[in-house]
Amino acid sequence: MAPPTCQSLENCSLSEKDCLYGFRQNLNSCRTCHCKTREELCSALTSDCTLKCPFGLQTDAHGCDVCQCRPRPKKCKAVVCDKACPFGFIKNKHGCDICRCKKCPELPCDKPCPMGFQQDELGCLKCQCRDQSSSSVAPSVKKGSCLSMDGRRHENGENWHDGCRDCYCHSGREMCTLISCPVPACDSPAIRTGQCCPSCPDEPSSHKPDLGDSSVCLAPGGEYFVEGETWNIDACTQCTCHSGRVLCETEVCPPLLCQSPIRTQDSCCPHCPGEFE
Repeated sequence: MAPPTCQSLENCSLSEKDCLYGFRQNLNSCRTCHCKTREELCSALTSDCTLKCPFGLQTDAHGCDVCQCRPRPKKCKAVVCDKACPFGFIKNKHGCDICRCKKCPELPCDKPCPMGFQQDELGCLKCQCRDQSSSSVAPSVKKGSCLSMDGRRHENGENWHDGCRDCYCHSGREMCTLISCPVPACDSPAIRTGQCCPSCPDEPSSHKPDLGDSSVCLAPGGEYFVEGETWNIDACTQCTCHSGRVLCETEVCPPLLCQSPIRTQDSCCPHCPGEFE
C-alpha cells in the first residue's frame, strides 16, 4: 500500500513560530492546523526509549527528555562577563553558560494552545493563547525588520550602536561590525563594565575595538569590497559592506536529536543522517 499523500494546509495562518512545540498530526501523519502541547511533544520523544542512563537523559531546546544519555557532567567555569542579561545567558553544548544574552525569557507554560501562543511587543512568546480571530491576522511586524540580540526590533535599513558594535538591518538580518581586540597579556582577562574588549585586572587603560573608518571595506582576509557588496567569510558567516564598514551575521545552529550528526562541505549547520533524503 502506498503511503498517504499529505495535502498542503489551506487557510491556515499558523507558522512554526506560532506553534512552539510543533503541529499536531492526523491519523495519516499529516500536519493539521493545530499546535501541539508541550506534553504531546515530550511524551512522543521518549515513548519507545529503553536506555538506562546513569546521569539521566539529555534534554532538547524545549526542556523535553530525548532518548540520548547525558555524558558525565563537566564542571563549568565561572562566566567572566559584565553583560546585563535580564533573561539569562545562552548555554553551549555542554550546558555551560557563555557570555551571550538570551533574546527572550523562558516560557514555563503548560497551557494547551491549539492556535499557538501570543507574542509581546518584542516578538517573544507569552503564556496566553491566541484565539481563532487573532490567529487569522498576522502579527504587525514590518517586512524585512530585524530582531537584535538585545530583543529590540529595528526596521530594514536602520542603523544602531549596541554599545560595542555598529549594526545595520539588512533585509531582515542583523549585520554588525567585527570587533578586533588586542590579546591581553595575562591568564585571566575579563570584560569590564563599559568596555568591549577583555583586559587584564591590573590594566588601567580601556581598549576600544577597531571598527575602521575607511570609505572602502577591508575584510579580515585582506580583501577590499565596495559599498553594498555581500560575501561569505565561511559557511556560517555572511558579510556586507555598508558605509565603509564590514557588517557580518553568523548563523546560529539549532540543537539536534541524534548522536552522530553530519555536516556537508557547503553547509553551516550539521544535520541528522537521512534528514534531507
